[in-house]
Amino acid sequence: FEEVAENAIAVAGAAVGGVEAAEAKKRDAQPEEEPSDSPAGASSVDDAAVAEALAAIETLSADDLKRMVTSLLQHKDSAVRAAVASTLPFHAPILSALQPSADMDERPPEDQASEQAPTDGSWDLTPEEALEEEAAKLDAPVPETVQEHAKPEPAAQPSAKVVGVAPLIVGIEVQEDVGARGDISAELAAVLASAGASQAFRIGRVGVPTSTCTGDVPVCAKVVVKNDGAVPWPDTACLALVAGESWGFEHLPLGPLRPGEHAEIVMDLMLAPKEPPGTTRSTWAIMDAACGASLGPLLILEAVWVAE
Repeated sequence: FEEVAENAIAVAGAAVGGVEAAEAKKRDAQPEEEPSDSPAGASSVDDAAVAEALAAIETLSADDLKRMVTSLLQHKDSAVRAAVASTLPFHAPILSALQPSADMDERPPEDQASEQAPTDGSWDLTPEEALEEEAAKLDAPVPETVQEHAKPEPAAQPSAKVVGVAPLIVGIEVQEDVGARGDISAELAAVLASAGASQAFRIGRVGVPTSTCTGDVPVCAKVVVKNDGAVPWPDTACLALVAGESWGFEHLPLGPLRPGEHAEIVMDLMLAPKEPPGTTRSTWAIMDAACGASLGPLLILEAVWVAE
């Protein structure tokens, strides 16, 4: 702080000297007038007042000195402004900024005041710092929120969702586990992530005997799906087997379905007897056959082979 204060005092002293020089230059430029009736000691009084002012500068704070120099830089007389500015280490930009307009001196002093009062922060900035601050504003990165708004919205993708399933229609040899039907997305979260799907729905679980004397047994599933997206399904939308036994049902074209519309999918399956006992799982996906992209749901049928 002491170093700042010493620099400010030096600048203020130089500014006072500049004002004196400006006043002296102004007096020299005026035509010689008749001797005045002023007392002979008037000049020495002025010198004493200046000396007293210089001494008072030593007691001022750095902020007070900044305000004083700023006030002199805003003096109504352009000669005073230029003289003060020339004493400062950065006088070149100040002189160019303080060039008076053609009608500046013709306007009343009150009209020459700044239309906007300086803020507390403005006292602490030199002209060079102010220019750097403005340049920094221009180079500032675009706010993230603005950049996000500038990004184009991604195109809407076709989407499907299972909204209902009917009880399975099965042969007399087959027993259905009624409580197994329903959404199992939480249970198969890892499978959904790897398949790019959004829903796993178990359409049923059946118990089938291992005896080979009964032959194939029929199972019919009816599933209601909805286009829950913002665009129609493509013409190539279909239900296709993606894992497990097909049981005679590998692929079913679905075609276009408008947003908000529902469709019923009927799956006629034939389950063949197996040995030894065990459990199998078959999975079908609603997808775009043209590109293989999932529309969302996976339909899952589980079969449990039991010995008679």
